[in-house]
Amino acid sequence: MLRTRIVLATFRAAAGFLVLGMALAAENVQPRTRNAIFNGSFAEGVTAFAVLGPSYKAAALSADKAQHAQTLITELIVSCPAMERSFTLYNTYLLQVKPDREYRLRLQMAGTGQFAFGAFEYDENGRHIGNNYSDCHALTAEFQQFAFTYRPSKNATGIRPAIVFLEPADGGRLDVRARLRRFELPVLADEFGEVCRSWPDYAKDDAFTSYPGFAADELQALRDLQDADAVLPPYKPIAVTGAGELTLTTSRLRFGTSVLPKGLTVLGQEMLARPVELAVMVGGETPVVGTPTVAGAAVEAEVLDQVKGEKVIAFVKRRRKHSSQRTRGHRQKLTLVKVTGIVAGHAAAAAAE
Repeated sequence: MLRTRIVLATFRAAAGFLVLGMALAAENVQPRTRNAIFNGSFAEGVTAFAVLGPSYKAAALSADKAQHAQTLITELIVSCPAMERSFTLYNTYLLQVKPDREYRLRLQMAGTGQFAFGAFEYDENGRHIGNNYSDCHALTAEFQQFAFTYRPSKNATGIRPAIVFLEPADGGRLDVRARLRRFELPVLADEFGEVCRSWPDYAKDDAFTSYPGFAADELQALRDLQDADAVLPPYKPIAVTGAGELTLTTSRLRFGTSVLPKGLTVLGQEMLARPVELAVMVGGETPVVGTPTVAGAAVEAEVLDQVKGEKVIAFVKRRRKHSSQRTRGHRQKLTLVKVTGIVAGHAAAAAAE
């Protein structure tokens, strides 16, 4: 009995430590969030953003994309030369909010000018009932992070995130040019569907946005390809890497693959469309190089189908005298073949030579 009680006590203690460990681990796990501002990363250009206010006619929006290493950076460019009065950049998609909640707006921006940001507020009937903005901020040449805690006003059930660019305090003119790199309102993934009801259906699914990206070995393979500055020696452009598989200098050709001869290219030369100088392994490791082709070597292929290529439209118009015009379409006939092998000492090839 004593041994049984000791075992039970030990088991209960271990279970308690396990539960405590799981609770601590759960506390350290950050809940997954999504950006409720549609196109807040500006990957789709100026989509979902509009301008209003006294100077809206002089304001212009454009998108800029730049590639840095493996990262694509997109920015929304906002410009208004010689601005006299304010204008507002806002997101056109209405977000649903709760009066008893706080929402954290964040943005990353650089440029010239001064601004405040927050939201247009709407009641349950969709009527605009006011604006709720942060304090005024000044832009600098370097990118800065700005944050604002938004608390919905009374009767506010919907918002449109907005940035208002303010006129100078002295009443003069100001050249405004802002580079907006990100505009965020993070919400919990579980609440995203309720908050972003007005989003387009295709954007509500985050299957693409949650893609983890390339693995470390895949990135290294891409870097190796990028750094390569040479090809295999010309005396051995083909190597046998497996049963029925050949490795070429810049591409791979596997027997049994259906190809259109017109589109198969090796080192910029069309294969099967005209003779190409290649080395063929005959017997051992000694390559046989043709001058320009290898005697008796041939590519074996099986004809699968006769198909037509893409339609090409030819339009001819004569303006003089008869003033006639003619439109004709043409689809090139192609042969779809399946490569089955490359054979040295092929009887038909030797007879043709």
